Amino acid sequence: MSGVAWMAGGASVFILDALTQIACQTPRTDKSHAPCLQRSRAWTGGRRCRAGDWPRASAAATHRAVRKDIDHLSPKNRRHLEEAVQILRAKFDARLKSPKDERGHPRRICKIILYGSMARGEPVLDMVNGYKSDFDLLVIVSEPGVANPKYWEDAAQALLLAEEQDETRHPVSFIVHDLEDVTEQIRLGRPFFRDIVRDGIVIYEFSAAELPMPGNLSRDEELAEARKYYEQWFASSSEFSKFAAFGMSEGMLNKTAFQLHQAIEAAYHCALLTLTLYSAKEHDIEKLRKLAEAVEPRLIEAWPRKHYYERRPFNRLKRAYVEARYSPHFVITGEDLAFAAERVAVLQAIVKTVCEERLAAG
Repeated sequence: MSGVAWMAGGASVFILDALTQIACQTPRTDKSHAPCLQRSRAWTGGRRCRAGDWPRASAAATHRAVRKDIDHLSPKNRRHLEEAVQILRAKFDARLKSPKDERGHPRRICKIILYGSMARGEPVLDMVNGYKSDFDLLVIVSEPGVANPKYWEDAAQALLLAEEQDETRHPVSFIVHDLEDVTEQIRLGRPFFRDIVRDGIVIYEFSAAELPMPGNLSRDEELAEARKYYEQWFASSSEFSKFAAFGMSEGMLNKTAFQLHQAIEAAYHCALLTLTLYSAKEHDIEKLRKLAEAVEPRLIEAWPRKHYYERRPFNRLKRAYVEARYSPHFVITGEDLAFAAERVAVLQAIVKTVCEERLAAG
């Protein structure tokens, strides 16, 4: 499985390489492929799909449950969403040196699916914390190589620029996975992808081929895996907080910043893995925060972000993963660290609550 995780300011780009971390790395065995048909619809372009783009699935194993309507969105949001799709396609195409790989296989975007709260018609607008829902997009590409970050940097910057020029826009987050991996994870019944199939809306498709019917992990299997992740990652987050407290008491501000970063990172991994059996192989706490808050909105409360002075401590900690260890120019105040430590404690308390609720529900 291949993927990446990106964010351009408010416009976040999550190109994930995560499922290699979360067990059940079943080898791909279905190597057959089927030709796909051109579908004439808005945003699909005029090209023909070729054999080799889509893993074959029997009629019984596929379904047409993924919606294709966005009528619940306002005309303005529909326009902004279409513009985001156009940016993704245009910037991706511009970064390709060749439309085919070295084996002659086409390299393209196969589908783009809107998922999350905007797809469900349940957007979150938190005026107190300054949070509003993103457009969460799953971009399915034809092969793993084009999930590499280099193909998506320009799209990230263009989305950020569009957001900065119009503050009424919802931020755009997107994750990129190759088709074979998406197919495999759905068939395995991984909850994150299963929910996308259930709630998602196809907003662009090059091919008419359908996604497979989601498999089902047993309740006991899901619960056992979730409990394992909770115990591992919550303990890790708590330990990093203890190290941070010691560093603070000794006046080691930069080392404290790094340990708080690690506490936050572990807390978000804990929430994501316990709730969805999925997280990103990622150290950027802003990207992890975006992913986790999209899954569990109660996590939004942990980090006020309406005012600059509220955003500053978190943004400093985001930089601390590298700069607090290696840059002689990194500076963070004791005041910002004290505020951040308080918010980390709030984050951990919320993570503990939502995860233990999930485990108690069975």
